Amino acid sequence: RVRVHVVTPDTPPPWPTVMLLHGASGLGRGFMVWPVAEALAERGVASAVVRYFDALPTKVRRKGAVRYFEKREGQLSEMITQLQARPEVQGPEIGVYGYSLGAFHGLAMAAQDPRIAAVAALAGGLPGHVPAAAVERAAPVLLVHGSRDRIVPYKRTKQAEAVWRR
Repeated sequence: RVRVHVVTPDTPPPWPTVMLLHGASGLGRGFMVWPVAEALAERGVASAVVRYFDALPTKVRRKGAVRYFEKREGQLSEMITQLQARPEVQGPEIGVYGYSLGAFHGLAMAAQDPRIAAVAALAGGLPGHVPAAAVERAAPVLLVHGSRDRIVPYKRTKQAEAVWRR
């Protein structure tokens, strides 16, 4: 089971919908997620804040390990299926907003899943298990990254930019 918190606009449904994905430290207090969800709701867009770490064993140390990454991708793919099945969700595509590890997931989905309309990726990059040559499609992306990031090197966003430009 994966917990999902839904933030909806005050307007009647159906709404365009965005999946919000936290970083490797988890949702925490949600400083990188809740303000985004509220801003989207003010603009008529629903947000599904996905606690995708719920799908992992509790003592995972290397959250970025490929085997866990792929397991989370499967969970996120299922979440897209479940969101699209809801009558409140205006489809057929949804957007993704990801921060850090969530941005890596968002870009992986944007590169391969036609159900993704667009991705806003903050401080992330294209995951190593998704080679640039394997990118079959390229949903529009917004890449935002500070060059002083001590966790995710800025070059990871530059590499993703090169793939999308290609």
